[in-house]
Amino acid sequence: MLCWPGCRNKISDVWNNGFPGRLANVRLYYGLAMTGSWVCLQQGQSIPDLNAAGTVFTAPGRGQGEKVNDNISSDDWVDAC
Repeated sequence: MLCWPGCRNKISDVWNNGFPGRLANVRLYYGLAMTGSWVCLQQGQSIPDLNAAGTVFTAPGRGQGEKVNDNISSDDWVDAC
């Protein structure tokens, strides 16, 4: 879904183009190596402008409440949000 390491903290739009089934959802993390707060995108979900959307990291952890725009450091494919 995302390009690492060159895109770290440079992402302003996201699209989960994964396939339905296992590991179809993606968590976007505030910290490196899948650490800190995160938000989850379900399969097929997109946010074309994270800044305009005002999306923030919602899970407990470092970065909770921070804007997602230009703050994504890692991601992980998961079964469910």
